[in-house]
Amino acid sequence: MGRKNLDTDKYIVRFKDLAFKPHPNASFIFTNQAIVVTPEGGRISVVGPRKNIWGDVDNDVVGKYEILYSGWDGPIGYITEEEVDLLLVKIQKNPLDLLPEIGKHRFIK
Repeated sequence: MGRKNLDTDKYIVRFKDLAFKPHPNASFIFTNQAIVVTPEGGRISVVGPRKNIWGDVDNDVVGKYEILYSGWDGPIGYITEEEVDLLLVKIQKNPLDLLPEIGKHRFIK
């Protein structure tokens, strides 16, 4: 699973590699979750895609995902598959490099 990063010996897990399973705290909003454990012991959780059960959610969040890394205060959401893929790669390469970038994203409260 994943692709080998030529700069290191680590395998990089991409969005297409994620194995979504039923979320243990499934709600009407998100029912699926994928977990990636990094070699350093970090945990990346991706949930989604966002559903619109009652028809009252803005279309800009439907079908999007949340991502949470164990070192963050809260998840980043509502992001596309491409944005999840980019964050997955960055987290696995060096999660500390992401700290300045996190503020650019909208956190779910």
